[in-house]
Amino acid sequence: MFEALGIGKFFASLTPKGWIIIAFVTLVIASITAVVLIADNRDKRMVETAQESGAIQARSEGKSTTLQQNKDANHAEDEIRRGGDAAVDGCMRDARGSGAGCERFRN
Repeated sequence: MFEALGIGKFFASLTPKGWIIIAFVTLVIASITAVVLIADNRDKRMVETAQESGAIQARSEGKSTTLQQNKDANHAEDEIRRGGDAAVDGCMRDARGSGAGCERFRN
């Protein structure tokens, strides 16, 4: 098959200098391929790291919001327990009927 293309004669006619040139070209192609693959892998890792960082930041912000809401709820609960307008308002929202029992929260 190679004889029909003349490839066998071509390789047989190469001098040592020709083989050195072929080896050099092959080495350059392999080096370029390695550099491209390494750069591509590095870029993929950078994108993945950025995505993970964004997800962690979003979770952290969500937790901060939840903690602030819990703090506000606890503060409101404490205010209701101490009495005052907030306690009366809370009682009136939950009261069935006239809410006459809510007068006990007034100061």
